[in-house]
Amino acid sequence: MDYGFDTWIYSILEAEKALGRLSEKGVGFVELSYEHLSKIFKDETVDLKALGSIKEAADSLGIRIIQVHGPFGEIDLELASEDSSQRERALRKIFNWIKYVGELEWGVLVLHTARIRVSEEHDFQRLVEKTKLANLRFFKEVSEYASEHGVKIAVENRLESCYGSLPKDLLELVKETGSESLGICFDTGHANVNRLSVSAMVEILRGHLIATHIHDNDGHHDQHLPPLMGSIDWDRVMNAFSRAGYGKPLILEIHEHGRLDLDDNVVRATRTLMNSLLGKG
Repeated sequence: MDYGFDTWIYSILEAEKALGRLSEKGVGFVELSYEHLSKIFKDETVDLKALGSIKEAADSLGIRIIQVHGPFGEIDLELASEDSSQRERALRKIFNWIKYVGELEWGVLVLHTARIRVSEEHDFQRLVEKTKLANLRFFKEVSEYASEHGVKIAVENRLESCYGSLPKDLLELVKETGSESLGICFDTGHANVNRLSVSAMVEILRGHLIATHIHDNDGHHDQHLPPLMGSIDWDRVMNAFSRAGYGKPLILEIHEHGRLDLDDNVVRATRTLMNSLLGKG
């Protein structure tokens, strides 16, 4: 089993320089962060020159971009909006991301679930039902479009204790969507904050995992710490990944500190910890 990093760790650098910094540290696999790509994807327009520069940098460095973190935040609410024009704009933005991830052969686009904007008129049961229907609709649409462009969509377990945070929610989405282009991105830190067994989640989601976000925390806050720096039992987690036959590099989504000396040390320490966990010496 191998591993790589999300470029978020060097978000203070331009994407090409972040790739170079990771390459210097011996990293061969990456996820391109939303923090980097949000500067290139503006609404429905794309800076094609900047995208091409990232691809050239990765190719020249011998780094493999194996997944891309798609947009999240306000767009999660827009994708479930009852305002059809707002929803269509948000959906076109996601389609734009899929198109270029496909053209650049970056493989997997990680997306969060859509969320209903809560109002006083909702009750909890109805809110969950509406959220589920909104996500089934959304992921059917994006997985169909992704299939046409040679891209896999990985739905990520949510940090918030809502629809999309539990493994059965994700499995339900994948199975009911019925597309080979839709799989799951498992975020270890999100599961830990939700008081879920991280190793059990790996076992439950096995066969559907196509991307990962690996990080640790204290069980209360989404701290994005290196493994062994929080409360997750990493020996059990690594054994679970091994039993599940997960063959892709694990992607470490570690919090940046905004100072290169600190970020360099975090990458170095994280690599030492991962090599120990994976028995790489």
